[in-house]
Amino acid sequence: MFRRYVWISFILSIAILSKVEANQVSKDSWIAHFKTLMPSAFCSDPNVQLCWKNSPEQCRESAAKAAEECIAKLEKGMPEVLPQPQDGAAWGSVIGSCVGQTYARIHQKEFNQANATCKQLDQPPRK
Repeated sequence: MFRRYVWISFILSIAILSKVEANQVSKDSWIAHFKTLMPSAFCSDPNVQLCWKNSPEQCRESAAKAAEECIAKLEKGMPEVLPQPQDGAAWGSVIGSCVGQTYARIHQKEFNQANATCKQLDQPPRK
């Protein structure tokens, strides 16, 4: 469900992590940076605004909770130091995809099935 939305999360993650300029970043710093930027970046995406009937505050709150959940689940597999931009982008993709899927799961009832763009996001990607 919401497979194409995962791609949007990947793009957002790349955008967020491009703001980390150091060549190497500690896992703790990277996670703190991700937690700070992800909710606003996620909720400012036009597809999120179009496809979910949530207030901006509700969106940011839910995205932050989803990020916490995903980081708790995935951070054990992260290296202590992330070379940038390669590892930062890779982990941003993994955690960003998890955030998108978790948010979509939490807000299934608020998903706007009537909108054609949203219906496309809900379809499996074409190969």
